[in-house]
Amino acid sequence: MIQDMDKKQQRNLAVSLLVIVFALITTAIAIPAWSVNTSYRESIGQMQQRLGRLQQMAANDAELRPRYEQIRAAQLSAGNYLQSNTEAVAAAELQGILKSLAGANGAQVLSTQILPAGQEEQFVRVVLKARLRGTLTSIVNTFHSIESNDVYLFLDNVSLRNNVDSRRALQTTGTQFEVDIDLITFMAAEQ
Repeated sequence: MIQDMDKKQQRNLAVSLLVIVFALITTAIAIPAWSVNTSYRESIGQMQQRLGRLQQMAANDAELRPRYEQIRAAQLSAGNYLQSNTEAVAAAELQGILKSLAGANGAQVLSTQILPAGQEEQFVRVVLKARLRGTLTSIVNTFHSIESNDVYLFLDNVSLRNNVDSRRALQTTGTQFEVDIDLITFMAAEQ
């Protein structure tokens, strides 16, 4: 079929095929490039809007920062959180609080173990695993003292057991119980 064409028609066909191939290659490159360009423009627009919001927040920071510092200082000085600077010192402070509360209520602290601290919001969670011994009354009073203390203290994983023979327990009024607890408190995270 191509042999039946004269030279001018063959040349026109060759030029037409070249134009079609060039158009296809250009389209194959231009459409993805245009799509990526549109995507980048949208991303830039979103980032510019976010930058505007962040700049507005930064401008508000200058006027809100003194109020924030005032509220933070009031919160820290309220005495509801541990005042320690490190987790180890906070755990030691928590041990001291537990020993004084248990001793004041007639319970005995048998052992304590400091568990790893964790971050929660703007506070560091300090956990102390402890074993106490005492009468049921002294343990209940110790729990009440822990829950009503000025420093926010929370009990978790409470396990109460009596190691005395049941017949002997019925005969004695001062039955000793052992309690395993996780004592949790919080200290302000460094800002």
